[in-house]
Amino acid sequence: MKIFSLALGLWAVFYFTSFSFTKQPNSAVLLEWQNYKLRAATSKNASFQWYKDGTLIPRATNNYLEIPQMLEGDAGIYYVQAKNGNRTITSRAAELKFVKLITAQVDGNKITLKSPLSGKIYYTLDNSEPSFSSFVYSSPIPITGTIRIRAMINNIETDSYRITRQPLNQRSE
Repeated sequence: MKIFSLALGLWAVFYFTSFSFTKQPNSAVLLEWQNYKLRAATSKNASFQWYKDGTLIPRATNNYLEIPQMLEGDAGIYYVQAKNGNRTITSRAAELKFVKLITAQVDGNKITLKSPLSGKIYYTLDNSEPSFSSFVYSSPIPITGTIRIRAMINNIETDSYRITRQPLNQRSE
């Protein structure tokens, strides 16, 4: 009977003092402009503090951290600390990776546009905002002088690219 009482007592101490994460933040690969929420939950009421790359994120004190529009600077390693009374626990790390909607690659005197999304890439060469009536990308674009390409896919505009192609004899070393 003493062993049963001791076991029950130890279980009660563990049960009433146990404090752990019941939900951990998850890693993800996110497209440019994509929304995402890192989430955490604990076995007891807690206060939360989020960190990115080891640095405290001011005012990030909910049990979730929202990334409203993923940008390249949002990529990194995230974790949250939860505090209940005098106990603080740290979640596992979650890595957020950034994928650009449209990339531009210069090869000689041509530029190639690519996207991980399926759909048509629309672009302009005069720095105007692309629309569904803009050029549709189908093959590498010749570069002469300086051009400013703005592109979109599935009605989402990405950054513009300024590309200058000078004759070989005018390039600085």
